[in-house]
Amino acid sequence: MLEEIEGLKKSLETEKKTKVNYYEQIAYFRQELSITSSSVQKFELRKRIENAEKEIQNIDSQMESLQKEIRDMEERSKLTQIKPNPVLILPNILNNRIQESKKPKKPERVPEPITIIEPIIYDQIKGDYTLLHELLTNQQWKEADLETTQIFLKIAKRQKAGWLRAIDIANISCSDILMIDQLWRDASGGQFGFSVQRNIWLSVDGKPGKCERPILDDFGDKVGWRINNNWLKNYEEFNFYLDAPQGHLPSFRFSAAIDQFVTWQESFKHFLPRIETCFSGDI
Repeated sequence: MLEEIEGLKKSLETEKKTKVNYYEQIAYFRQELSITSSSVQKFELRKRIENAEKEIQNIDSQMESLQKEIRDMEERSKLTQIKPNPVLILPNILNNRIQESKKPKKPERVPEPITIIEPIIYDQIKGDYTLLHELLTNQQWKEADLETTQIFLKIAKRQKAGWLRAIDIANISCSDILMIDQLWRDASGGQFGFSVQRNIWLSVDGKPGKCERPILDDFGDKVGWRINNNWLKNYEEFNFYLDAPQGHLPSFRFSAAIDQFVTWQESFKHFLPRIETCFSGDI
């Protein structure tokens, strides 16, 4: 069964790579569409974009089926490995319960509320995600985090300033935010991403459009941005490994800013309602 699971995982990776190829094709076709003056060529390019988008939808369905099949097989594999204890008597049961109560509990994974994710509208995408996908595929989390910030700055044309204002964040399309989130979630197995952070924010009673300090502190504790009641002030303090707390990345930090923490606070309080809009479907 383990060999079958590995085979399914390889098929899933192949589907992911094929999907990225279609993303790259769409980006190329859109670039050609913006510079050509031929109506015939424009029609042909739009048709190719439409076909690529349909292929991506088919791949998404196939990936969902593969992921479900992998989960089911892994569950069955676990069940076959469970062996009954032949010397199970009542005193031992009581003793085991006492011992279990002494063991430290594992931190609970944040429950995920129902998330209505709008479909990505590829014509609205302004960022180039080729490098980000490559970095995430190679699990270069720090480099991918920096590239994510650079994509936002490029979209807003704020590379020189090095940080985003409220108006810049409001003008970032949900399709770009959804694309970045999807790349992060796929690469990390659901450990990182904006939708993950959004679910954690809601789990600590965060409200859309509000950034109250006690709730922000609870959120920081959950995602590992706040340790022993102290916020991570410098970019190098972040954990750029997959064992980081759930939702730890992307950091949305501007490493070039003079005062990283103050700049981040100002930007993040405007980014929270933006991601809530994108993931609630209220666009």
